[in-house]
Amino acid sequence: MAEGFSFKVDASQLLRGLKLADAAVRAAVERGMGQAALQWMNDCVMEPPTVPIDTGTLRSSGSVFLQGVLLAANPPQGPSPAPTPATDDDLRPASDQILARVGFNTPYAAKWHEVPANFREPSAGNKYLEAKAAAHAEEYFQIAADVARKEIGG
Repeated sequence: MAEGFSFKVDASQLLRGLKLADAAVRAAVERGMGQAALQWMNDCVMEPPTVPIDTGTLRSSGSVFLQGVLLAANPPQGPSPAPTPATDDDLRPASDQILARVGFNTPYAAKWHEVPANFREPSAGNKYLEAKAAAHAEEYFQIAADVARKEIGG
């Protein structure tokens, strides 16, 4: 994700907190992190401050990566002709890390994230990624933990 703007979340502490290191637990935590990252992306589009929308290019550029692999991309939104999500990621997690990234892949994504503006859509605003991370970090880790716990029978 060379251009655009994104945040990443490291679930290494969650994995260490489970005090289990076998492959099944790690896979379950990865799936949980994926579910949490998908919820984060959904919150960016549905919960104020939302990702600004004019032609739909910015919203359509949203993508979720897990361990550096594309997990999901936003569908076309608004009159934008086609989505422009990132298709690869430069995340290279260490062997003891589980990383998820949620981001938007337009050259102006960072600008609209950082700079307050008068957007056409009343719910739109800057800090559309960061605000969700601050407000819902505990919830996102809880999603990851719940999925992992359910899968490993805990």
